[in-house]
Amino acid sequence: MRKLESSSYWYEPFGNFTLLHQLNAFRIIFSFAPSFSFTTFILFCIFTMQIIDSIMALFRVDFSGRGELAERQQKLAQMLSRLQKISEEYNVAVFVTNQMTADPGATMTFQADPKKPIGGHILAHASTTRISLRKGRGELRIAKIYDSPEMPENEATFAITAGGIGDAKE
Repeated sequence: MRKLESSSYWYEPFGNFTLLHQLNAFRIIFSFAPSFSFTTFILFCIFTMQIIDSIMALFRVDFSGRGELAERQQKLAQMLSRLQKISEEYNVAVFVTNQMTADPGATMTFQADPKKPIGGHILAHASTTRISLRKGRGELRIAKIYDSPEMPENEATFAITAGGIGDAKE
């Protein structure tokens, strides 16, 4: 784990197994936190968000082909269950990014965007709110909420510039 900013840490697992072990380690650390001194407890409380970039990339490396699909989905379900428990028990927000793939069957239903997220129903059902990001013209990006129990389906446009993320200039 490397320190990025004053309150940010970065850890890059080499596969889904190392991430599962890291999640177990976080859970063990959090479970002992109340028995530590106040100063040590404050150090453990700084983890308020856990970001997993491209969750399915970890599984695509370790499980390839349809023959290992069932085992991959079981391991994915285990990891998502651990993430959910950490989130609920320790009030840690979990933000997961995913990959998209072409959906050959979508052309038969005349969908405008024939892409779908990978990971199947297990990843879809484990996610509370799902947001799709896509590139617009130039610096513009579009974020679309397409699955949320609390918010209606909607889109927002924003810009990514040299100065960071800002409002879209139309």
